[in-house]
Amino acid sequence: AIDAESEDLIHGALKEFSHGRTVFIITHALSRSFLDLVDRVVVMEQGQISASGTHEDLLKSSETYRRLSTAGAQAASPDREAA
Repeated sequence: AIDAESEDLIHGALKEFSHGRTVFIITHALSRSFLDLVDRVVVMEQGQISASGTHEDLLKSSETYRRLSTAGAQAASPDREAA
């Protein structure tokens, strides 16, 4: 895990670097701040693509993505950090 300041620095660098380029971001931890950088999300399970689409589409259609998205949101919540 990285702290909020480091995440902001990485986000800014990726945003600047990715302008006009195709970029792959591979992560197991979803971060809402990075979702504005991507046009498409690909979900992989056991080495296979199980779903792909926009964040909104996958929240509706992919149980795995919904679970990961919920877990990422809970991990990033201020209440959890204060605990």
